[in-house]
Amino acid sequence: MATTKSFLLIFCGIPSSGKSELAKKVAKILEKRFNKPVLVVGTDAFREMMPISAEDFKPEREIFLKMLVFSAISLGLQNGYIVISDDLNYYTSMRKDLGDLAKNKGAGFGVVYVKTPLNVALEWNRKRDKPVPDELIEEVHAKLEEPGKKYRWDNPIVTVNLAEEDLNAAAERVAEETVKCMEKWGKPIRVSPLTQHANEIEKATRRALGEIMKRLKVGNMVDELSNLRRNVVQYALSRNLSVEESVKLLFEEAEKMVSAKITEKPQGIMFHVGLFGHVDHGKTSLARCLTEKPSTAALDKHPEAQRRGMTIDMGFSSFKLNGNIVTLVDLPGHHSFLEQAAAGAHIIDLALLVVAANEGTMPQTIEHLKMLESLEVKSLICVVTKSDLVSAERLEKVKAEIQSLLKDSKFEGSRIVFTSALSGMGIDDLKKCIGESLRLTVRNWTGPFRMPCDHAFFIKGVGTVVTGTIMRGAIHVGDEVEVQPAGVRGKVRSIQSFGENLKEAHAGDRVGIAVSGIKPSDAPRGSELCQPNSVKPATALIVKMKVDESFKYVLRKASKVHLNIGLETIMANFVPFMQEVVDAARKVNVVLNEVKAGDECFAFLTTSKAFPAEVGDKVLIFKLDLPPKISRIVGVGTVTDIPADQVELVKKKVKKGTAIKKRAQYMFIIQGMFKSKEAVEKYVGQTLTSDSGIKGRIVSPVGTEGLLLAEFENEIREGESCYLTIYRRIKSHKSGGTP
Repeated sequence: MATTKSFLLIFCGIPSSGKSELAKKVAKILEKRFNKPVLVVGTDAFREMMPISAEDFKPEREIFLKMLVFSAISLGLQNGYIVISDDLNYYTSMRKDLGDLAKNKGAGFGVVYVKTPLNVALEWNRKRDKPVPDELIEEVHAKLEEPGKKYRWDNPIVTVNLAEEDLNAAAERVAEETVKCMEKWGKPIRVSPLTQHANEIEKATRRALGEIMKRLKVGNMVDELSNLRRNVVQYALSRNLSVEESVKLLFEEAEKMVSAKITEKPQGIMFHVGLFGHVDHGKTSLARCLTEKPSTAALDKHPEAQRRGMTIDMGFSSFKLNGNIVTLVDLPGHHSFLEQAAAGAHIIDLALLVVAANEGTMPQTIEHLKMLESLEVKSLICVVTKSDLVSAERLEKVKAEIQSLLKDSKFEGSRIVFTSALSGMGIDDLKKCIGESLRLTVRNWTGPFRMPCDHAFFIKGVGTVVTGTIMRGAIHVGDEVEVQPAGVRGKVRSIQSFGENLKEAHAGDRVGIAVSGIKPSDAPRGSELCQPNSVKPATALIVKMKVDESFKYVLRKASKVHLNIGLETIMANFVPFMQEVVDAARKVNVVLNEVKAGDECFAFLTTSKAFPAEVGDKVLIFKLDLPPKISRIVGVGTVTDIPADQVELVKKKVKKGTAIKKRAQYMFIIQGMFKSKEAVEKYVGQTLTSDSGIKGRIVSPVGTEGLLLAEFENEIREGESCYLTIYRRIKSHKSGGTP
């Protein structure tokens, strides 16, 4: 044989097309031909190693699986093997990622297109031990970008239709064409120049990786982190993620990798700890015991808080622990201030869930716990306060209550510490527990500066001071900044963090920034101080969300909800919808009449007041008009789009008919779908689907009583039901509109 250099065979096809069986047979033939192993690599094989993934889909697992697949392919090519990528690879961008991977390893590649018809794949799927949903096969079929339609490099070396060709014969043909392609391969490989978007992602992720290496001093992990960056870039390009989303993903994945590998405790880092729990359970008294430096609105300094005897605003203070600064965020526990507790949850690394020993768990204890879980707060310590007021038996009972509450949540097994603010009992144990919970934390150190504003006030001789925790990027004295949604610009005069003057501050730092040209009224809570032109005001969002399992009500279309994003909480109009694929070039937004606990959907949220937002932001949705003794959390979601003007929504209607008579090959008369000739004429050319999944189209009316003639892609049975899906456009809605 002329060559046995490494080579990547990229299979492409819809689910249940016979692709995997073909890949195995081709591998065996090539192994015999070259007398060396051929690797068949696919996501499904790795997914079987993580059986929970099949039942509980999570995007981060899919990213991890893709990384595993790319690593396996990369190692195989690096060691001179022939590798077969046995995945759907239905987008051109997916095949390009694999082709570029082969090129970077100095290997050749070729595409094999398994072109099994949809109706055959659906039939084969139903005969499998574990069939996949028909909708998935139909969706991939609609999305599939046929190889070779756009680029020469994507031309298949062979196309196979296993509905018309014997599997063994097809495998021999694929193997033969692969050998020919391998023999031709050897000319210099020109790596396609990166697009501008790909270049921007490359540059931004390299900068981000540099910050991670510099700040966390993890030089021993340079190879692993560099591979991670490359995998994230490939994933981002295949999913068409923005530069900001790509960098955020790199930081998130790097933190998982670093925290799993590095066990040393961090030094010189600022951590943010929030105090949550029911009203009057001792959160502020606990904060007072821990605090060394009080700061903005700390320890109920507000006169109204002192008059009412309870926390009514977010308060900030700090103390030093093991060479690090711990910021305490004291949050109101009263049910009428839930939105402030939610705002605090967005900016913390660790939560202290406070439970008074004399009362035990209460409604807002449960609500705050659910909120922390929804917003993916990383870790939790349960603190039992007022422990000196009750007996040992009572403390055991409260401990059992807390353990029961945490059971089956992400915080199950969290530490429980017994304290008394009055006597100081347990405070040292709590500090030790907090210290043990601190981990190396990756912040969004690169990208445009962004800081949610929690307070703004005027100081004589200084001017307007805006306080907050930096979410992304860095700020320097002299920088120009902008407040959104006000759109007012100013210049940074000075920066302080807990009394210390700074020339610059970075993501994760708690700061007060003196800004000229801005009034306190320009920067109310919920505003954001940011790099000019980097964050835009919004009055509408598209959010991908899941309704919380414990939400006990049905939420109907056009319901009023409260939307929490960053430090802003605002009333919004809620319209749930699902995205349906009509064909390869079109998706529609089908409005749902209602959603309930456990449902996943998209939501179109509109407000009358502008607020700052970006794609990728977390959103918490409440119904604050519900009784406080039940969970008012509707669900949590992620911003997928910020529509500037209009959103097209449709209502879906499915009409059913029956094939009553065959007219010619693939031609059938359909009855029962319409009542008149005029009604049929409106839908001539529209697509029908039979019970067996075979597509057809309406050709013409037959007579005047609503019969129609339809032509199908393959034979169907007389008596088989057929369906026409009609999407009726609802008037396009501007921000604030209601269907």
